[in-house]
Amino acid sequence: MGESGGIGRRAGFRFLWANACGGSTPPFRTNHFLCDVGILFGREMRLEARGLEALSPSLLLGVLVVLLISFGLEGVGAGPGLALAVAVWIAVAAAGGPLFGRMFLRERASGAIRGLLMTPAGGGAIYLAKTAAAALTLTFVYSVVFLLSFFLLSPPLDGMAAAYGVGLAAMPGIAAAGAIFGSLSLRTRTRDLFIGASLLAVALPLLLVSLQATAAHLEGRGAASFGAWVGVVLLIDALYLILGLLLSRTLFEEA
Repeated sequence: MGESGGIGRRAGFRFLWANACGGSTPPFRTNHFLCDVGILFGREMRLEARGLEALSPSLLLGVLVVLLISFGLEGVGAGPGLALAVAVWIAVAAAGGPLFGRMFLRERASGAIRGLLMTPAGGGAIYLAKTAAAALTLTFVYSVVFLLSFFLLSPPLDGMAAAYGVGLAAMPGIAAAGAIFGSLSLRTRTRDLFIGASLLAVALPLLLVSLQATAAHLEGRGAASFGAWVGVVLLIDALYLILGLLLSRTLFEEA
């Protein structure tokens, strides 16, 4: 009885999902991959909009880190450009723990991950949807902490746009790395701590490159190499995304 009920629910999910994407033909799963991602991305954003479960703690932690570092570096003698870069990227790294932890905790707590696996969308679509939602949320946190750091530290205005742009380019890569370890956290109890430590370790190359690029532009040393910095950041982004897609089936279907 339980097995037939499970089969029936799965068939119902597939029928509704296929109609939402404009068809229920056998090639549906491959031909409508982007539609799967879009539906799941919309789901992620609706869940977040209801209670801001991931945004609120990550934004609060990011702001607190910026305030602490900004006032702590005031008498050290570091230039305002370097100080801003350090404050922003430590804040972004710190905010990643609660952001990805809450994002995946609600899936585990409600059992929703099992429902997602009954849909025609595979692990790759689930991974990309969560990565996109995390990147959008993290972009908001990054923007707030960047502007707050700029207000507190008052670096030169010349390289502000370029420095901010390099950071924006890094958001998909950080989100991709966080989504990998967020899915692993479905099997652990210390979720936020686990993700925060893992994200810092694995995303360290991207965080360091972004920090150096931010400091270089704010200190007037990176104007001629903006394209090169962005190219390096996007390359690292692509590596994290490819790794996540390769692991997505194992990460989600064994959750």
